[in-house]
Amino acid sequence: MNSADIHTGLELSPGDYAPVERIVNEYGFVSLRANVDSFRSSLNSVGRVEVGIFGAFKAGKSSLINSIIGETALPVGVVPVTAVPTHVLFGESPGVSVEFKDGAVRDISPGEIEQYVSERFNPSNTRNVAAVSIRTPSMREYGRLIFTDTPGIGSSISGNTDESMRHLPFPGIALVAVSSLQPMSEDDIELVSRLSEHCPEVSLVLTKSDLLSDGELAEVLSHLKAQASKAFNREIPVFPFSTVASDKDARADAWRKNLFSSFLVPLADEASKKAVDIAVYKFRRLLERTAELLELSLVAAEADGSDR
Repeated sequence: MNSADIHTGLELSPGDYAPVERIVNEYGFVSLRANVDSFRSSLNSVGRVEVGIFGAFKAGKSSLINSIIGETALPVGVVPVTAVPTHVLFGESPGVSVEFKDGAVRDISPGEIEQYVSERFNPSNTRNVAAVSIRTPSMREYGRLIFTDTPGIGSSISGNTDESMRHLPFPGIALVAVSSLQPMSEDDIELVSRLSEHCPEVSLVLTKSDLLSDGELAEVLSHLKAQASKAFNREIPVFPFSTVASDKDARADAWRKNLFSSFLVPLADEASKKAVDIAVYKFRRLLERTAELLELSLVAAEADGSDR
């Protein structure tokens, strides 16, 4: 699928959404630039679906992706590691490329990844990296999905949170990693709310679930679902997960299989259709937000006129 196919699925031509972008620019609706960029990104997805992995510092995002693909593609550590968005996608042969904020692209070896994505070797992203893309045959079963590891939110390194927030509008599907040690903080609720502005589907992954007994896990899952229902007036899927070996906790294998069969495999199988659905969602949100701001501008202009 290419961008033309997505336009067809949307039943739109570029001329149909150009006026919306013109309104955003002419009226100075700065807050909607993210919506515009998000929608344009979905049009250029060529049938791929980006699954953004977001969450707090040390929630286990990098380990989650490594476990999903069955390969240690992303560096992990006990201190903040991921400093820039890192994409993992299918490639017939392994390869890594770095995109810089000035548009330059450089191919590197897998052994150099940490030099560009980690806080240790690239503190506060002093190398001005926009993103790193890791291509691996291990992603074959996920076809047109792209998993994106994002910097942790809420750590002492504020730049990490800023990098995550800048990337937040672009994924089409979002997984929020929530640690079993601190299930559903206010920051998590705010993060889900902001992601819902740009993603039609947001799910929670309860990482480190092996640290809980069966009874504690049931209690935490019930708490998460209740919190989500109260905050968003809708049900949000929650997947227990652990990266420990199944011989250490037999439940871990069942959790992984559930995430794969209930979420990842169906998503991969329907990626082309999902790409269209995501573009439709982003366009509708752009229209709705533009209409809301236009109405507020009109009310403000009328009030200003009456004051005179």
